[in-house]
Amino acid sequence: MRQAPRLSVELSGWVIGNDGQYQPCLVANLSSDGAKLTVLRRDQLPAQFTLSVEGVKHRSKLVWQTGLHAGVQFLRDVACLVEPPAGV
Repeated sequence: MRQAPRLSVELSGWVIGNDGQYQPCLVANLSSDGAKLTVLRRDQLPAQFTLSVEGVKHRSKLVWQTGLHAGVQFLRDVACLVEPPAGV
């Protein structure tokens, strides 16, 4: 069960894998605890990754993925040290 209400948004973001690979995504809803994403490829997202949205980085855990849509939970106990590429 979600602890924080989610806000409907339309934001561009980046899924940053542990291997440093970047994948663009769209953020459909967002809360302090997580987000719903739409990715552009049907590839399975990593179990954990960094989500960068408007310059804010969230260490994230994949909760579910169906086709191009995914739900993620933000991890609060892990420092996020990944920097986005220039211009992101």
